[in-house]
Parts: sequence; structure tokens; C-alpha cells
Amino acid sequence: GSESDTISREPQNSEPIKLSCADTYVGLFGVSMNAHQVECPRGCLQLAAAESEFSATAAKVVGCGAYSEDSSVCLSAVHAGALPSTGGVTIVYGRVGLAGFTACTRNSVASQSREVADGGSSVVGVPVTGARGRMLQSVTPRVVTSSGAVVPNAFHFNNLPSTREFVHLESFTVTASDDVGVVDGETWTRLQAVVTSRIGGVEVNGGVVRFGSYGNVELIPAGSNSRTIDSRCFLSATGVDCTEHGHAAIQLDVCQPEC
Repeated sequence: GSESDTISREPQNSEPIKLSCADTYVGLFGVSMNAHQVECPRGCLQLAAAESEFSATAAKVVGCGAYSEDSSVCLSAVHAGALPSTGGVTIVYGRVGLAGFTACTRNSVASQSREVADGGSSVVGVPVTGARGRMLQSVTPRVVTSSGAVVPNAFHFNNLPSTREFVHLESFTVTASDDVGVVDGETWTRLQAVVTSRIGGVEVNGGVVRFGSYGNVELIPAGSNSRTIDSRCFLSATGVDCTEHGHAAIQLDVCQPEC
């Protein structure tokens, strides 16, 4: 995505939460897909260098751009370049997990690697929930592979090309007025777009997405468990690829005047 396509999710809190160097994302926010504004102290880099990596209290970083939910938020922010070693305020973004975390050294922080699940595994999750009146809605489910393995969530900062969140609408077509999902009086529900997007680790690469609440109706196949979706989405090295089923990743709508 280009800079012009970049989106920034609003943090849940207007005042930053003060963290310690050892605070982890899951310890602070649990299973959260939201954005959170945080404030990190000075000296996390020096503290990590002074501690043994085998210490039970040592802050750790697992991943390279996308980080495991049990990673130190502040040390990960330094690693990602979202904060200097002197600390400060930044926004951390919850996201779905990925097949595995790679190790890399950035900004004097050496991260660890971790295998999570087989890449290419199909995944299931909770269905889209309606949000009429919003231009864009990210749907980022707790991911479970088809074999039943739970893929833990992760987090990132919206500052790197590999994790930057964006939506690009490549082209539009208009469906027939009597097509399934078209609502009388809501002409925009006839629109469908070819979309390339990345929100919360869920990616669509040239997938077709209908406007309106079409996805809410069509997403769950008849006879399937109402709490899960056969999403035709797949676990990848960067998150979850939903190109073949864009409605599982994003809902497009037209913003009303009161938005």
C-alpha cells in the first residue's frame, strides 16, 4: 500500500497508559485487536542488556515487525523504531497471529524466533458483525487452524512497510439491481470493489468485496456452526490471507452525513 492508502485505527484510550519495560501486550490488554496508546519509560534498552536472557523477569522480543503477544511492548517499540531508547508515547496495534515469528536485530535489540503453526493452513474465526454507517470495518478474529490449533494473537506498530495498515480500492463494478444482497433504496449496495488491504494482520490481495452488509448474510454457509466461518482464509508468514473471501476481512460501506 502507498502512504496515501495508509489508515490509522483510533486508540481505545485518549491518555497514554504508563508501562514498565517488562509489560507484555497480552498481560496488559489480553486478547485485544484494538489500538492502544502507551507511554514507555527511558532505559528499557539498557535494562534488557543488563539482564540475562535466561532470567524469568527479563523482557523479551519475539518477532520482527509483528511481535508475539507475550513480548515486551516497550522493547518491541524500540526494536520496530516506533520509539527511541529514551522512551515516549506511541500506539500499539493488536492483530491476528501468523505462522511463525522470525528473529532479527534492529536498533540494538536482538529478537527471538518462534514457530507457531504450518503456513498455508486454512483458518476459521468469528463472523463479521454489522457496523452500518462506518466507512471501513476491520474484522480480526481469534484464529484457529482447520486442525484445531489456536494461533495466538500478536501486535505491531503502524510504521513499517511490512506491517503498515492500508486499504486500496483498485476498481469498481455495479451488480444487477435484483442481485442477492442489493437493498431497495440503497444504491451503493450494488457496488463491489477489487480491494487490496492489510488491517490487523488480515490481508486481501485483489479480492472482490461488496458494499453494505452483504457479507453478513453470505459469510456463513448453510448448515455451518453459527459461531465460526469456513472463511477460505489461510495462515501465512505475515498473518491471515483472505483474498479468496474478502468479506471475512473487511466490510465496505458508505459514510452517512452524521458520521
